Amino acid sequence: MKHRWTIGKGIRRFGPVLIFAAWLPAAVAVTIPEPPPVTEIAALVERPEGQGNAADYYLQAEKMYRESELAKPEADRMILDETSEIYALMEQGLAIRRCEFPYSLEMKLPPYEQMIPMMALYRAAAVTWRRKGDRALEMKSYDDARSWYSRAVNLGLQLYEEPGITIIQDMIAFTCMQEGAEGLGDLFIATGDPDRAAACARFLAQRTRYMDELPRFVNSILRKPGRGKPELTDSFKAVAQLYPSFIYAPIKVEIILSTGEILAFNRNDPETLKYCKMILESALKDPDRRIRAIAEWAEKLDAGDLMRMMENGSGDIDEDPVPSNEMPH
Repeated sequence: MKHRWTIGKGIRRFGPVLIFAAWLPAAVAVTIPEPPPVTEIAALVERPEGQGNAADYYLQAEKMYRESELAKPEADRMILDETSEIYALMEQGLAIRRCEFPYSLEMKLPPYEQMIPMMALYRAAAVTWRRKGDRALEMKSYDDARSWYSRAVNLGLQLYEEPGITIIQDMIAFTCMQEGAEGLGDLFIATGDPDRAAACARFLAQRTRYMDELPRFVNSILRKPGRGKPELTDSFKAVAQLYPSFIYAPIKVEIILSTGEILAFNRNDPETLKYCKMILESALKDPDRRIRAIAEWAEKLDAGDLMRMMENGSGDIDEDPVPSNEMPH
């Protein structure tokens, strides 16, 4: 068992970009979320050099965590037991540079059921290392503090560099990096290193902006919650106009999903067909076969099938960037 990516469970974040569709009846400004660059924060930590695949260890840890921890109240499972096999597996995985889950190179259809890493486990690991770093910082054990904080950052970097292209995996990665970056920022302030502290602050600000803009983009611009069936809007037209210029895969996936939903309910509307076609024609030529597969699925999506999928759990993205529930696949 893994975890399903349901469109209502999370998100990633960075600097928003405004686009203007001047040839629409009235100029429409749309904020396109961009993920924060990770170069600066990655430069502050020593990356692991171990060979193999970290996911082999993480998948074992996920299975154990699901069996022994997931049923507990969230507050009781936020810190990993350092004597547990789960903790040992997370440490073993963290020593390896490459992380690639077996489900990431393919896109499950319908895409709402794509498997993703278990958020609860990775967040718990990052929080555990952050707390250990905080204790070391209080004791002025600065080298130890940096080592613990770096673990959280490296876990996030592994998940960010992993081939998966779902928004929720993005969110998990940046949540882990946030824990480490906050600790490193405190450490650099305490040790009189304002330049590195500023690098942490920049990353955290960009992450916060991204996490705020992404659910708003998906829910308000693409899916318009609470307004009945999906429909064409000026904001969506603006997105369709510029879709071919987008390069960030998780954002493209969200746009294609919304395109399929709008098209499913409005196939007889010529204007809807026009704008949906702009997106799908570009997506069907994407070099990433996963994007092409989602586009093919979206092109054929039926309103009845969509309604049944919605009833089974997918919906709008939650405003809470750290979902507390895991969806078993």
